Amino acid sequence: QMRTDTTHWNVFTDSAGQSIRVLEAYNVNALPRCFLIDRSGTIVLKTDNGIELRRALEALLKK
Repeated sequence: QMRTDTTHWNVFTDSAGQSIRVLEAYNVNALPRCFLIDRSGTIVLKTDNGIELRRALEALLKK
C-alpha cells in the first residue's frame, strides 16, 4: 500500500533553453542537483546524493 506524500516540492525545469544561466548562478556542476533550503531561506545542502539529502532533511525536520 502506498501512502500519500503531502510534502510540497518546488521543482525547476528549463524547457526554454536558459538553463546555463541558472546553472552558473547556483554553481551547479552535476545533474540532478538537489538543494535543501531551511525555513529561513538559507541553502543548507547542495548534493547529488540521495542518501545525504535524506539524512540532512531528517535532521532539519527534527529541529
